[in-house]
Amino acid sequence: MKYILFLILMIAFVGCTDIPQGAIVDQNERIKNEAVDPDPVPITRPEDQIFINPNFCVCRKGSPVNISPNCGQTCSAQSPTDNNPLMYLDVTVGAALQNSQFQNLKGWCSQNLIDPETGEDLDNGNNQACFMVFTDKDTQFETRVEIQNTQINNNTIAGLNLAALSENKRYSFTINEIASGLNSNVKDLTIYTELVDTLLDVPLWIEPIYQYACVSSTVTTDPDNNGTIFYDNAEKIHFYYDAENKPDPSISTSNININCHTQSPPNNQTPLIDNTPGQIKTWSKNDVRFADYVDPDTGTVVPGTFYIDKILEFLVLERGFSIPTPKLFNKFEYFTDPLAASDGGTQKLMGYIMKAFRDQSTQEFICPTQSDYIDESQPLMQALGDILREDTQPIYLAKQQDKTNDFIFILKEDVKNAWFYLNEDNQEVRPTNDTIRGKKIQFYWPISQDTPLVKKPHQVVYTIQAPSGDPNPANLPADKRIGCAPKI
Repeated sequence: MKYILFLILMIAFVGCTDIPQGAIVDQNERIKNEAVDPDPVPITRPEDQIFINPNFCVCRKGSPVNISPNCGQTCSAQSPTDNNPLMYLDVTVGAALQNSQFQNLKGWCSQNLIDPETGEDLDNGNNQACFMVFTDKDTQFETRVEIQNTQINNNTIAGLNLAALSENKRYSFTINEIASGLNSNVKDLTIYTELVDTLLDVPLWIEPIYQYACVSSTVTTDPDNNGTIFYDNAEKIHFYYDAENKPDPSISTSNININCHTQSPPNNQTPLIDNTPGQIKTWSKNDVRFADYVDPDTGTVVPGTFYIDKILEFLVLERGFSIPTPKLFNKFEYFTDPLAASDGGTQKLMGYIMKAFRDQSTQEFICPTQSDYIDESQPLMQALGDILREDTQPIYLAKQQDKTNDFIFILKEDVKNAWFYLNEDNQEVRPTNDTIRGKKIQFYWPISQDTPLVKKPHQVVYTIQAPSGDPNPANLPADKRIGCAPKI
């Protein structure tokens, strides 16, 4: 093989970088509301308790028409003459729902909320119902499909007719209970015109990731000037989210030292500061080919292996070669907001990026493009071309100079004209493939497309960070890329 995998060991992706967990929000500085509500706790339906499992199927004429593993047996029960796209799925319910009067999805969608002490119908006699709500990911137009009680059995939905949806369009969907307005988690779906008998026929889904900033400052009050509030030492800190996890307005109201919105007080429509859709791209976490691989012989999960890994192995085998199961993709995880980045916070999965490849002939690292996909001597590259169909490009992690807690991710196409190293005369010099190794590579942000190597008063300096995982810098990419992302 001409290429060998470049393994970048990342704990929670960038969790092993030196980001102090408590540097962004000091728990002791949070505003605490000590008021006691004298009113009794209202009786409500349990929230955030319905989780759609990833193995859902849509069938037409007895065959699957969506991407999902192991749908063949599910769809075989459908009549071969039935042209309706019928959905089959199951859900997992949380403990709070299991221990409530509803117990399962059937109860959640069909029973009225009852006061356990008085027997009062808290839904005022209104009949309950659930809808599957599909949102067109391009137009945001919603299509609602009522789920009949006869289609629900405990935590399973069978035979939901999706004829109202368009084919070859990407939707997100959730289960909505109409009385409370509560929803399940969100999943993605595309119904294809052509029958999908395997997971080989459709390219991996690509998902844009949003970047935004919060302003952190030191807040003081002048008691001699009518309590005037002063904001000092303001600085921007960057965060990321995907379409399913847009930060709540509360991130700008829970701590007086942090503001993430363009106006105060914010609401759900208030823009985030410097909000940039598609600042980077990943492969979608909702693509079921990133589900854990289940061995069909044993019925058990193979640790550390996705369906996409086995698909690539199969595509290589089809070309007459045998390789160990390739494991090419890393999770892309980061903090979505300042509260998540504080003590005890966790990074959220937003998608996947691919590991870089090392060219044995040049010892340089590459992110595959079309020219690599057509190389008949490289069956793994050809298999990647079958399943990706788009060029890839390097992605980098950069840290703001003299700051301990501000990092941004940036793609090669965005930084290639702006990055530099300082020569002996302290002049900015663009690196080349031959000069980049061993240099401190920086850029001015926000990038100025006209004069990117001239620092403006409003710009700050970021430095490209080396990936962690190997103490020998000769084993790492010369340009310090942390992986490869879709280039679209």
